[in-house]
Amino acid sequence: MRDEDDRPPRPPLPLGEGWGEGATRRGLCTWRSVHRHHLGKRGEDLACRALRRRGYEIFDRRYRTRIGELDIVARDGDTLVFIEVKTRATESFGSAFEAITRSKRRVIVQMACDYMTRRRNWNGPCRFDVVAVTIPDAGRPTISIVTGAFGAQLDEA
Repeated sequence: MRDEDDRPPRPPLPLGEGWGEGATRRGLCTWRSVHRHHLGKRGEDLACRALRRRGYEIFDRRYRTRIGELDIVARDGDTLVFIEVKTRATESFGSAFEAITRSKRRVIVQMACDYMTRRRNWNGPCRFDVVAVTIPDAGRPTISIVTGAFGAQLDEA
């Protein structure tokens, strides 16, 4: 395995539409960050398509505040659903579900409370779903949807 220092330097990428908000703040992008950004965006697009086929109505995508980001907010019947999408090219570094740590769940719950306060006067039930998308270099993407993946109790394991 080659060391990153052994690789020839790549020129910085031009900034512009599609490079992501974080990239413009830092001034330049790395190839790896651009690849992750596009992989994540494609995963969210595939997740939205799969959720719509299941009857979800998509309200918002990439709802951001200083606390964090909600990937997808949707309605499934009379339930408001906050959906975390994890996209992987491989499962070499663990499954997408393993990437949703306790602290990540805490942020998602805080963001859900913020969303309901600012955007929707919601009196019905809500839940937290997870969509795992694997997009291999060759072959078809696989999408797994887990409804009610975790609860709003911050002290859950």
